[in-house]
Amino acid sequence: MKRFKNILVPLDWRDDNHLLIQRGLLLSQRNESALNFVLSFSQPPFSEQGEPSFNENLNVIYQKGIKKNVEEIKEKIDAENAEGIALNVFAVQGDPAEKIIEEVVREGVDLVMMGVWERLGGTGPLLSGLPLRLIRRCPSAVWAMKPTPIEGFNRIVVGVDIRDPSDEARSLNQKVLEVAASLAKSEKSELHVLHASSISGEAVLRGSVDDNVLDEWLDRKKEKSRHELKEFLKPFDKEITKVHVHEGPAEVVLPVFIKHFKADLLVMGTVSRAGLSGFLVGNTAEKILHKVACSVLTIKPDNFKVSQA
Repeated sequence: MKRFKNILVPLDWRDDNHLLIQRGLLLSQRNESALNFVLSFSQPPFSEQGEPSFNENLNVIYQKGIKKNVEEIKEKIDAENAEGIALNVFAVQGDPAEKIIEEVVREGVDLVMMGVWERLGGTGPLLSGLPLRLIRRCPSAVWAMKPTPIEGFNRIVVGVDIRDPSDEARSLNQKVLEVAASLAKSEKSELHVLHASSISGEAVLRGSVDDNVLDEWLDRKKEKSRHELKEFLKPFDKEITKVHVHEGPAEVVLPVFIKHFKADLLVMGTVSRAGLSGFLVGNTAEKILHKVACSVLTIKPDNFKVSQA
């Protein structure tokens, strides 16, 4: 069973972090993992005049403010930490994405868990700003979590595409399924696998060749794909509640499925470059992330490289 060993939870000291703190503590307990909470602050607003004494005094006051906020958050976490889980609370200053990624690389963090909130009126994508930056660039798994009752998730959906035969794609699919299966077991939730079945170039071929010939060829391709999917999922048969195969491109199929199925969590793989099909393409993944309104756990391949901003 895939377990997270080192969890980092960025908190916004201005927000109510109650559910996110609870979720972090619970996941750490279940995984017996290291747990750290981090608060991000901008650099102090030094005087443009550059007066050393003024800037020094201003920095002292600013650091006291940071320390006060860290202590207040620590008190809230301690109040929730009934099991006495060992943890650390600290602050960083500067660009939050850069500082979090530095911490991930330096400390070997394998999961960053952070909160996301829907905008008023439900307009705009759920994932934007810091969560999206980390999903794009952070080498660890990133869990962008809507406020979720501590009781857990009812339905977890994992998106896989086994059409790319490369070792990298297969390894990432395997990793995604291991994480999703482990979570489903610990959360006592349903686990649904969704595969978007589409044939590249079908629209161009349609009308250019005999329809019967094309349909026969497409049927063979789809049957082969279904067989490969079944074989790939065999090791997870006991954990999977149901496998869903829907016609159409992943960026269309998956958000519609998530909405109508009322999924609580989507687990999917992401990469830093184009070239892998279906759910694994960077561009496709971003299109999906802009359309779904549930919590999302994104998994990186083992050889993921930190990209430039």
